Amino acid sequence: MGVFPWLLASLILGFCLGLYWELFRFLRQVIPHKSVAVALEDLVFFLGCAFAFWLISFAFGLGQIRWFSVCATALGFLLYLLTLGKWIFAATGRILRLIKRLFGFLKRRLLAPLWLLLVWLAAPLLSLFSRCRTVLKQALLTRRVRVLLRRASRGFQK
Repeated sequence: MGVFPWLLASLILGFCLGLYWELFRFLRQVIPHKSVAVALEDLVFFLGCAFAFWLISFAFGLGQIRWFSVCATALGFLLYLLTLGKWIFAATGRILRLIKRLFGFLKRRLLAPLWLLLVWLAAPLLSLFSRCRTVLKQALLTRRVRVLLRRASRGFQK
């Protein structure tokens, strides 16, 4: 097999690895990570890249790694990041901001009134339970006092 198909496949692989990297960038935008999680994500990314590069090298070069293939893959990745990657990253940022604004709107317009309604309905019940608790506590206390007074009159004998 010739060098040109291998070079083209390596260039396309670099572009696809850029799309693969975009998944990790999106995940980091959605969920803030600590350094250990970022390191694990990077490890998964690099292992995936190594496996994909190995497959291309095996398919086109019988398992031999050539510098032009490495450079073409890096160039494809760089081309993705400088062209389509910028647009996708900006678009995902705008989409995430839009989703956050939508959820904020829903929270203000739907959940806040429901919460106020729940508090308004629960307030009398809480007040009732509080009064019942006080009455029960006093009843148990007076019963306990009566039992102790009875036992004291007998000298605390069983």
